[in-house]
Parts: sequence; structure tokens; C-alpha cells
Amino acid sequence: MSSRPWMKFYPRDWRGDQGLRAVSLAARGLAMECLCLMHEAEPRGHLLLNGRKVEVDALARMTGSLPDEVSALMAELLTAGVFSRLRNDVVVSRRMIRDEKAAQEGAKSVSKRWTQAADAKRENPHPNRSGERSPSSPPITQKPEARGQRVSTLDRQQLGTGSEHADGSGASDERADLEARLRQAARYEANPAPSLVVVGPIEILIAEGFDLEAEILPVIRDRASRMPKPAQSWAYFVSAIREERDRAARRKPDVVSIEEAISAAKRRLGGRAR
Repeated sequence: MSSRPWMKFYPRDWRGDQGLRAVSLAARGLAMECLCLMHEAEPRGHLLLNGRKVEVDALARMTGSLPDEVSALMAELLTAGVFSRLRNDVVVSRRMIRDEKAAQEGAKSVSKRWTQAADAKRENPHPNRSGERSPSSPPITQKPEARGQRVSTLDRQQLGTGSEHADGSGASDERADLEARLRQAARYEANPAPSLVVVGPIEILIAEGFDLEAEILPVIRDRASRMPKPAQSWAYFVSAIREERDRAARRKPDVVSIEEAISAAKRRLGGRAR
């Protein structure tokens, strides 16, 4: 199966091409057959089959036509400038070659832009802080109702981090470690989404008492494995983590203290004695 299962097709360009308008209807049909072959060829836009030039006899068999008919129709297309012939006698589509070159350049540009964005986000995860001065207060990156719940120090036992330094480097190490744990659980180690650097939504859950190992990571691991596309932010998993805790609470039986159990047993025994 081809790695390119579809191709762009613009009906207005096809119907407005002067070269195509100058050839017969049968030649247009052959042109479309050739475009399909060229789309799957390597390099794209060349009339090749398994890297070799498609001869007239082979093209006739592939299109269900006679060699003489295919030869005449191909001559129409070449004369009208619909296709061109290279020095090695290979027929090519100039438009398809140009489109392929533009697509490759666009893909490189997008990949470079994503890489630069991810690098910039790692260097300065707080965009509202100036790179030339230290902030006097934490950046406002939370919802208004959660701003009073600033997380100063994460649970070291959950995160497996060392002591926090006075210069704040300990908090940065904790966030980096938390991000690594989250990426490992979701298998997002190579995901370049810039928002995945921001672990604030998960920090809020930990500050509220959610256990990283028992409640947060299992949900992220399960949800990420079943998603058709990767999440772009850890905030996506917050509602699922809360819902899982609610479901666990509903499944959990009522806890009875020892004193309550003894009192209930005495009441049962006393009733039997009467």
C-alpha cells in the first residue's frame, strides 16, 4: 500500500487548464490515469513503476487500452504541454513536482517551528516573566478560584525529590521531575506540545490531597493509552482524575471504628439476652 493514500485535486484547475482543454476526452482520461501513477511513484510526479520508466505497452495493459492508442494519446498530452518528458525519456507532471517540493518545505518549516516553540517554552516556562529580572511574585497562570492555592513544596515522598533550596531551584527540580513522571505515564516523552511543560494543573491536584502514584498517574496512563490523539495539556486529565476519585469513593465501603463495632456487638448480645 502506498504511503500516500490520497492526493489534492482541484477541479477548477483541472477544468481550466488550457492544455487539457486542447486535447481529446480520451487523452484527458489517460492523463488522470498517469497522474494516479505519478502520485504513487518515487520520486512523486514521475511516470515510474518500481523506479523504472513505464513503457507504452505496460501503460496500455494497465489502462486496458491498445499500445497504438496509448501512444497517440500520450503524444497529444506532450504536444499540448500537459506533461513533459525528461532527458531520460521519463514523462513527468510539472505541477505535481512543484506541489511535492512545496509540501516538503512546508513540513520542514512546521517541524522547525514546533521544535523552536518547545525549546523556548522549556527555557522560559512562564511567559509573563521578564528574562532580564527575577519576578517578585509568582506568575498568574491559574484560574481565579485556584490562585489562593499556590503550591510551594510538593510532597517529596510522592515526587521522589530532594530538599528544596532557598533560591527556588528545588521547586524547579520538582516540577521537572513531575513533568518527567507525567510524560512517562502518558508515553509523551517525545511529544513537542509546549503546554505539556506546564504542570500547574497537576500541582493543584497534589495540593488538594490527590496521591500522585495511586490516583493521578494511573488515570493518565489509562486515558493516554486509549486516546486517538495525544493531549496538548495536562489540564485535559484533571476532570478524569477527579471523576475516578468520586467513583472510588462510591465503591468504598463505610469505615466503622473499633469502638463503633464493639458497641454494635454489645447491642446485639444484649438483645439476645432479653
